[in-house]
Amino acid sequence: MTKLFLNCLVSLLLFSTAISAQIPKTMSYQGVLADTSANAVADGNYNLTFRIYDVASGGTELWMETQTIPVVDGIFNAILGSTTSLNLPFDQPYWLGVSVEGGTELSPRIELTSVPYSLEPDSGGGASSLQINDLSDAKYIGHSLYLGSGSGDNDDGTENYNTAVGYIALQHNTSGYINTAVGGYALHSNTTGFGNTAAGYEALAENLTGKANTAVGFLALTHNSSVDSNSALGYAALYSNTSGVQNTAIGARTLYSNTIGGLNTSVGFNGLEHNTAGQSNTAIGGYALGDNQTGSHNTAMGSNALKFNQNGGDNTAIGAFALYGSQTGSENTAIGRDAGSSQTNLFNTTCLGFGAKVTSDNSIRIGNSNVSSIGGYAGWSNFSDVRYKQNIKEDVVGLDFIMGLRPITYNLDISALAEKLGEDTRIDKDGNRVKEQPSAEVLASRERKASIRQSGFAAQEVEELAERLGYDFGGVDKPENEDSFYGLRYAEFVVPLVKAVQEQQKIIEKLQEENEKQQQEINQLRSEINH
Repeated sequence: MTKLFLNCLVSLLLFSTAISAQIPKTMSYQGVLADTSANAVADGNYNLTFRIYDVASGGTELWMETQTIPVVDGIFNAILGSTTSLNLPFDQPYWLGVSVEGGTELSPRIELTSVPYSLEPDSGGGASSLQINDLSDAKYIGHSLYLGSGSGDNDDGTENYNTAVGYIALQHNTSGYINTAVGGYALHSNTTGFGNTAAGYEALAENLTGKANTAVGFLALTHNSSVDSNSALGYAALYSNTSGVQNTAIGARTLYSNTIGGLNTSVGFNGLEHNTAGQSNTAIGGYALGDNQTGSHNTAMGSNALKFNQNGGDNTAIGAFALYGSQTGSENTAIGRDAGSSQTNLFNTTCLGFGAKVTSDNSIRIGNSNVSSIGGYAGWSNFSDVRYKQNIKEDVVGLDFIMGLRPITYNLDISALAEKLGEDTRIDKDGNRVKEQPSAEVLASRERKASIRQSGFAAQEVEELAERLGYDFGGVDKPENEDSFYGLRYAEFVVPLVKAVQEQQKIIEKLQEENEKQQQEINQLRSEINH
């Protein structure tokens, strides 16, 4: 099976009575199974074999048992002694060895520290009680407490208000102060860093001079060395961070790969997991911005929002799966579940509403294909300041263009449009888009929308007419790629329509002038005849 690296956490123990032979002695043990890259093993049941020795390596086992234990996210819990009684006297040092699925015993063995020695019965008899009979590893130096084998060995003896509980926790501290380390190797390398809190195996283990960091969880902020003000809560949160500052990671494996990125905030399982150098990103929701590497100034709120973004920046995605497929696109905004294009590299787009889709750069879409009314309480205003208009010409084609249009009525094929936009799809657990049966409400909405008789023009016909007349008409929204659609900006038709009216008025005025001239000639002829 997958090679496993040292699993850990602590042992805690429990009960003893005056008649200890009648009650099995047990000890709680929690650990994490992970591969050599510190990735948790797959969920499932594993056969774990536990052995206790009186030496750190080699020697003969003094106790052994095998249990089948469920593992979730790599974490397992075992009650040692539940199948084979722990009948050891616990009056000397012991080491715990663990092997998985009958494999080689993991290295190194775990030394059992003070707490397990409470297995020694209370000599006074009576009710069950927690006993700690060996505090030889505990020591006070000034106002500091060090409890655990090797913890705080190199402290300088000043009153620096440190607390270390766990195997070689805060071992190398020299002048750092107001640090709290709970767990094996927690703040192990710290020398002068101060104001740090580490709770969990190897939490802030490599910190040297960094200050005001908080790491709670197994492997949280493990590689942080000299930077400040990072907060990590959860298994392997900010695990790889070396020089990124002012990051906040809440959730298992959040910001796991971050090394130099700063001012990032991630709340949710695997959020910003692959971020390495991206700055000022905010990810709230499981897997939000999960694949981001160097993209900066992104905001993702919702499960899987901006999940596949890698180096795109300045994106905003609010809603589950919003901007899900974008990888390198920048300056995009999507609000609503599954809103935003599934294309990977669009720029400066906005999608508002459930399932709203955009297909090309510099585009805005409101709602999905079911939307039948968009409105407000004022007309739409287009920018039209003459101070910012260049190359002004009066070359609008009027009457010929208007007379060449073919007004039509039609019904929209809403079902075909929805299929093209991928509205009837969802994201499965593997990140793939799969077909999904639309709800009865959606189908009813489509039927109503499809039944509406619409009036307008065919965009392709308008485009062909304008080209034939040599008219650079801006009312045709041409597709930019194979996923885009033709569209018409009907407001643009006002300009050639006005031009056509002006041209028609000139014709009318000319005809009126000719009519008046002819009338004058007729009147003159009549006058001559009468005389």
